Amino acid sequence: MGIVAIDPDARWEHVPRASGNNKLPVEEQVVFILRGMEVDVEMEMFMDGVSVSSEDDGRIKVHGMGKRALNALRHCIVGVRNFKDGSGQSIEFEAEGDTGMPTMRFLKRIPWAVRAELANTIVERERMTEEDVGK
Repeated sequence: MGIVAIDPDARWEHVPRASGNNKLPVEEQVVFILRGMEVDVEMEMFMDGVSVSSEDDGRIKVHGMGKRALNALRHCIVGVRNFKDGSGQSIEFEAEGDTGMPTMRFLKRIPWAVRAELANTIVERERMTEEDVGK
């Protein structure tokens, strides 16, 4: 079918695997709502020493992300469901003003392993397939 355009307004849901979240009953799973990266954020990541490799299980691993991963998370997380603190209180998505980007306070509430998984998921979703690169 050739090259297929990416819908810049598309949203998708990601259920993190961390701490067995994806094995919980569906109604209890934490779900992050994501959108694609803006072109400037994507290009900034890859022009600044970020590399991507394929793991044996087919997953994509991003190396050297640091601040670039933070930018991807801030630009691509647009919501969350079933996110709770240690006492079972719901944590609502917090956005900065008119930007819709999550606040740093909200991002700090997401465990590090989940932030890393989300960053990898965002990059994997945006990247061309190896078959496309080889053509």
